[in-house]
Amino acid sequence: MRRQIGMESKGWKVNTKKTEVVASSRRDVEVNIKDKDKARLKQVQEFRYLRVTVYARGGSQVAIRVRVTAAWNKWRELSGVISDRKMPRKLKVKLYSTIIRPVLLYGAEVWTMGKKRRG
Repeated sequence: MRRQIGMESKGWKVNTKKTEVVASSRRDVEVNIKDKDKARLKQVQEFRYLRVTVYARGGSQVAIRVRVTAAWNKWRELSGVISDRKMPRKLKVKLYSTIIRPVLLYGAEVWTMGKKRRG
């Protein structure tokens, strides 16, 4: 009997026919990743993850613009409550942290930043 390693030992199976690889680099890079049966995984230049298109050459400006616009729209929807002086500050902070900020940051884990964009 063959000993299982990695994800298989946890009951996970990777469908290598559906699995794609993207190498994030400024230059074109070819990666050679193989599955346990020595079949090469398909390399792509872009794929969608969390409604964000991830590009091999990086660049998330479009995704960031979309999220900022969505967050501003949420802000405008809630502006009546947020700008109401009678509403408790705690409620305003709760609205921001549970509605506006998640809308802004959805998919942020796949954004890439260049030197120009960093703090």
